[in-house]
Amino acid sequence: MRDVAGLGTLLGTCLVAGVAWQVIAGRVTGRSDAYFATQAAWRSGSVHYFTPWITNAKILFHDRGPLVLAVVLVVLVALALSPVAFRLGAELQGWTIAYTAYLVLVTDPWTSTWRFALLAFPYLAILVGWARRRWVFAGVLTVLVALSLYGQVDWVWELWRFKPPADWAP
Repeated sequence: MRDVAGLGTLLGTCLVAGVAWQVIAGRVTGRSDAYFATQAAWRSGSVHYFTPWITNAKILFHDRGPLVLAVVLVVLVALALSPVAFRLGAELQGWTIAYTAYLVLVTDPWTSTWRFALLAFPYLAILVGWARRRWVFAGVLTVLVALSLYGQVDWVWELWRFKPPADWAP
């Protein structure tokens, strides 16, 4: 019960801090939407929760995009709730789920996603825990290498074919 109360307090503190930062940014700049305006400037558009992930999934995987995205999210949640993840402790397990939710809700899936994903390091610990069996390690390694190779080839292919619109300014 003490752990639950502590985690609840931590969650409440995080929520207050998240709102407080938006209020502070608004007071300092004189703009009530300063935080979201800054986020929008990084995106060259307004902030839309979760929508960019669906849009990019459709670009990458066409009609199957939302399904692929849903499968990936289900796998991530299953990893974070797996028996191996319980060994990390409630704090890291909660962080893993909360941070993944933050990334999917607030960020756009683009090149910075890999940098942001570094803070989701507990997934690596979970995979290492699962990889204690040789066949799981070989399977995980094979999937990661295949996905990495696919991602590199796809990324380079998209860059070669990229034609910016006439009004586009980097």
